[in-house]
Amino acid sequence: MLPFTWCTHADGSEIGVQEKIDGGPSALFDAVAILLDEDGAEKLSGMHEARVWVADAFAHKKFILYNDGARALLKAAGLPESPDGGMFALGDTDCDRFVETCGRLRFWERDA
Repeated sequence: MLPFTWCTHADGSEIGVQEKIDGGPSALFDAVAILLDEDGAEKLSGMHEARVWVADAFAHKKFILYNDGARALLKAAGLPESPDGGMFALGDTDCDRFVETCGRLRFWERDA
């Protein structure tokens, strides 16, 4: 197990994390969930590492769950405005459906 790094949540509580956006590439994960508020998405949109992380997840055909707040980051990373079948908008789908679909490992139908 990797050593934990701590970050602070907006409410002041500490959260243990094992990777950072500029240290844990999306290739390490089978699927990704990008759940942000609009401020967080704007900040990450200006961060090269965050844009590359999201673009790589898409290029590697990962299943992606995202919320409305994350749209600015998805756009900044160059993802299509119309999601493909491997992208799940939270609210349009439930998490159980996303997790079940992740069993396929990749969205192989995604164009390179």
